[in-house]
Amino acid sequence: MYKYLLVLVAAFTLNAELLGPPNAQQGKPPGEGRPFRPKLTEEQKKQRNELIAKSVIKKLSKLNKNLSVAESITGGGLATALTDIAGSSKVFVGGVIAYSDEVKINQLSVSKSNLKKYGPVSEEVVLEMAQSCLKKFKTDYALATTGVAGPGMAYGKKAGTVWIAVASKKESFTVALSLPGTREVIRHATIASALSALEQIGRAHV
Repeated sequence: MYKYLLVLVAAFTLNAELLGPPNAQQGKPPGEGRPFRPKLTEEQKKQRNELIAKSVIKKLSKLNKNLSVAESITGGGLATALTDIAGSSKVFVGGVIAYSDEVKINQLSVSKSNLKKYGPVSEEVVLEMAQSCLKKFKTDYALATTGVAGPGMAYGKKAGTVWIAVASKKESFTVALSLPGTREVIRHATIASALSALEQIGRAHV
């Protein structure tokens, strides 16, 4: 069965300057986050993501494992963060930018029934995205993101509502987040958070 990646809480110390303590909840939809107090510059956010991406690449290389991504809210940002790192070709295989429901259905085999019942921003859909990505690219790990970057609500969810999934051949993990801030901040924070989730898994296996 699926279980929630609670170790992600520890990983968010890397993002504390930007987000404050995260609101990752087990078995519940995202709730209210703490007040937003932006502190990082754009360059600092880029450096933070590079730091986490380097750690992910290093750990997966050491484990001789590879990775694929399925992105909705991040729109290719995960793939960019990974391929910006020298040596990423040793572990990063490729990915799908599934921004529309049609692409989720046609490229990732996400079920129409889940999209209709739960909506594209849901645990059920992000799990299907990650697991289908794993099969499509035949990788050891797959990372998926979906959410509402804003401004305003979408699919009946508030801006900052994010779901992340990490899938492997043995098991799958999900994380529900409520991220404050602008559209750009939410997207950047989702990239950092997803990489942190995967980095924690790599750390657990090293």
